[in-house]
Amino acid sequence: MRTTVNQMLQSLPIDELQKVNERAKELKVEEIAMSLSELRKTLCFTQEDIANILEIGQASVSRTEKRKDQLVSTLREYVEAMGGELKLIVDFPDRPPIKLAEIEIVNLSKKESIRSSKRKSSKSQLSAGV
Repeated sequence: MRTTVNQMLQSLPIDELQKVNERAKELKVEEIAMSLSELRKTLCFTQEDIANILEIGQASVSRTEKRKDQLVSTLREYVEAMGGELKLIVDFPDRPPIKLAEIEIVNLSKKESIRSSKRKSSKSQLSAGV
């Protein structure tokens, strides 16, 4: 007589069954694909909420959500603003998923980035004779 998956699961000790259920939830979450705006809305944040947390304008949040090519640091900041953690997973057809580790991400605060871009802008204006 064949054993079904449900029968096998029912025969597991409670702690093992909990581990299986937790892993199943993780796998389901890994398969969900959302845009940044969908993720933000699902977590009940507005663009204004994210802008306030990141100390940037709402228009910047809107541009970030529409951008197709993102910096890892921008994604990390956006996700952390909602209380999450960005993880990079690499999938190969013949291997299990691999989590990338030790990726160096420059951790500039928004204020430092703004100051830096203002300095560059001032220098370019000076050299252009503006």
